[in-house]
Amino acid sequence: MTLIHSYHDAQLNELSNLPDWLLRLFQPGQALAMDDQFRVTSDKPLTEIFGELNYLRNQEVKVSPEEYLQGLKDQVEPHVINVACPRFLGHMTSALPLFLQPLAAMLTRWNQNVVKTETSKYLTAMERQVLAEMHQLCYRQPSEFYLKHMQDAGSCLGAMATGGTVANLLGLWCGRNSLASANHPPLWYSQVGNQGYLQEQQADSLVIIGSELMHYSCEKGADILGLGMNQLLKVPVDQEHKIKLDLLLEAINKCQKKRQKILAIIGIAGTTDSGAIDPLIELARISREIGAWFHVDAAWGGPLLFSQKYKHLLEGIEQADSITIDAHKQMYAPLGTGMVLFKNPYSAKVIEKDAPYIIREGGVDLGKRSLEGSRPASIVYVDAVLRVLGHEGLGLLVDYGISLKTQFLEIIKTHAEFELLHAPQTNIVLYRYLPVKYRNDPLQHAAKIDQFNVDLQSMQRDRGKTFVSRTSIFRDNPLTKARVKTSALRAVFANPLTRKNDILAMLEDQLEIARELENQ
Repeated sequence: MTLIHSYHDAQLNELSNLPDWLLRLFQPGQALAMDDQFRVTSDKPLTEIFGELNYLRNQEVKVSPEEYLQGLKDQVEPHVINVACPRFLGHMTSALPLFLQPLAAMLTRWNQNVVKTETSKYLTAMERQVLAEMHQLCYRQPSEFYLKHMQDAGSCLGAMATGGTVANLLGLWCGRNSLASANHPPLWYSQVGNQGYLQEQQADSLVIIGSELMHYSCEKGADILGLGMNQLLKVPVDQEHKIKLDLLLEAINKCQKKRQKILAIIGIAGTTDSGAIDPLIELARISREIGAWFHVDAAWGGPLLFSQKYKHLLEGIEQADSITIDAHKQMYAPLGTGMVLFKNPYSAKVIEKDAPYIIREGGVDLGKRSLEGSRPASIVYVDAVLRVLGHEGLGLLVDYGISLKTQFLEIIKTHAEFELLHAPQTNIVLYRYLPVKYRNDPLQHAAKIDQFNVDLQSMQRDRGKTFVSRTSIFRDNPLTKARVKTSALRAVFANPLTRKNDILAMLEDQLEIARELENQ
């Protein structure tokens, strides 16, 4: 009996518990050019695709716009990843509301550049308003605060970015420059400014501290800001993938003894690997006590604030000096809609830049406090989901993703073939397949089980029927007491189109591949 057939038809055909008005916004629109709409992609090998495109085109040959678009539909679309597929369960992208498609055409026609009002006008004010709404979601200041700062040229409640990487960099950039005193302005590009500050603090270097599950963009930030990646200190996490506070305090103590000034502490609200949330209240307190900037990377987990059921998981986020949120993850906006929010509306003054031909001092232009110069009007997508889906709809979508996670856990816990590798807080699950011959003694055969799961995930990806991703995590070995790296299958539940039968179909696909591997 297959995994799917072990469930009654009534269970397989369970309807989504999302309201009809919300579900209709995500119903499949024009189908992708695939034979099977439940496929994630074609089974055409990547090696073949790279081989086909390993040539220089004849630059004299032209095609009409109609021919070009038809060529994309015929030759390219069958081999893209159908991220809206309800059986694509491996990454932080999924189906988008259908109304965003005509909106994208409108934004292309407008071709606005929100670097300054002279190329965006109305949309500059819109960006300020929408960022104020997101600021209020996180920081919960009274209405008077927002009426004062929302459209004030001297205030900055946040900045849009192409994604979490740039948003994290903006937060850390403000944190670094904010450390400078009045006697030593933030001339960090100058050796004089940098050394002058360190001398004043009686420190030899600056460091950033966070958990070992920090997003790799934090490494980029430490590098770009001139600290160097060796100055990014990674603290081990516990079994729930939260930073270990006792080890954090040990790391802080070592830094102080080595005359290292702690620039920032990074808290994670939804790790990329497993969706875990650090103890934000405690991290905020520690940051205050040592005078460090507190940045929260909530690129994935920030939208939990829309949920009445789960917003309590982010308690303490309102104490962060800066917060990263990606609207293109659990706010269902298109890619390129990241943002950073600043608790203090004047924090971003320390990174202001101007130019006489475009961004003049004292102006309301947004480009003076953003890392990127020319920038599309992606804020309209965020405004659209906030107005059409609303806080209620976004909260229901968060709840639904976590309910899918719960269904998934119920399934794999009752099947000996699979092992859960952590207790998920949100809607990302790490698990693995246990081959029959290693099932009774997995600790003794850890390396072989790891390789088996790597092979399983690779085959599943290449066949294109269903998909989960994979990662590596550290686990405590109860025999040796050592921390060992373990390969994990990673399932992400955020697609409103996914049902229980899609989860079962994905697991059945894995079981079929596993049987093939075991028979080899």
